[in-house]
Amino acid sequence: MKYTQHIGGTRHFNYDTEPIIDILVGVNNLHDITSLDEKRLNYAGFYRLHHSYNKKVVMARFNNLHDLKQEVRLHIIQLNTPIFRQYQNVDNLLSNDNNIAQRFLAKKKSILEHVQYIRAYENQKQSFFEKLNKQSS
Repeated sequence: MKYTQHIGGTRHFNYDTEPIIDILVGVNNLHDITSLDEKRLNYAGFYRLHHSYNKKVVMARFNNLHDLKQEVRLHIIQLNTPIFRQYQNVDNLLSNDNNIAQRFLAKKKSILEHVQYIRAYENQKQSFFEKLNKQSS
């Protein structure tokens, strides 16, 4: 682990809903995430989310293993890659451009009203982030 940064909505907004703390974790090589690293994170209460994430590993800590409400999410991404720069750029936009921050907040609320599953929510949010990133480049 070479880099960590609190990112996402909990860094920029006060939510009325249950927040999930998102942490960007930069590593030299994504393939260096070994089973030993994963086991250490398991001991700390983090579990790998297995779904088709593009060029990243996501691990989450849950409130308990019955309700499975995510409290903290680690977005583990290789440093100096386009996706890593996208995460940093979008976070910078949310920090420094109030108009974009408000658009994101409105979009997030809209997505939450129209989806039933976390995967659909995450995919739509990621699409919005990609669009923001392209517009700012």
